[in-house]
Amino acid sequence: MAGSYKGKINQTDSSLTYEALKGYRHLNLKLASSDNSAEDLKQNPDFLFFQDILSSLGIDMQVSSDNCLSLNMNPDVFNVKAKRNAGAKRKLVYQENNDSPYSFNQYRFSDIVYMLQESSDTDIMEALNMKRATYYRHKNRLMNSTYYNKLDKARLSDVSYLKSVPGDFSF
Repeated sequence: MAGSYKGKINQTDSSLTYEALKGYRHLNLKLASSDNSAEDLKQNPDFLFFQDILSSLGIDMQVSSDNCLSLNMNPDVFNVKAKRNAGAKRKLVYQENNDSPYSFNQYRFSDIVYMLQESSDTDIMEALNMKRATYYRHKNRLMNSTYYNKLDKARLSDVSYLKSVPGDFSF
């Protein structure tokens, strides 16, 4: 949601809250104090300090000649700096293919279910070269999937059956 907030603020104004401004990319505030001019504010070391800090986050802070403070946010820069790439995409695990060095096959649910019949979790973690927490998070996703719930538990060692069941997603 993009928009702008234009308002007058002083020390007693309580309408300027995070919830009221959430989603806005541009903020224009009329400074209530007429004691300092815009030029004095632009020379203030505290203002320059905050202007520098905000610009590193993708927020441009300016004061116009009519004592209007403007904040403009660049969402692309802000998200990279503030969110630190949180929620990165999960990494897929690939099988080694000795036939061709340029061919990669992802481990599928069926491969892991088949491996669970013969190996322990520790052995599978080592074979996948996957950290423990990541392995158990992926395994939990597998065990709670509709794919695993549809499986005939008596045929878990049949690879062709495991690959034929719908929902065989990448591990």
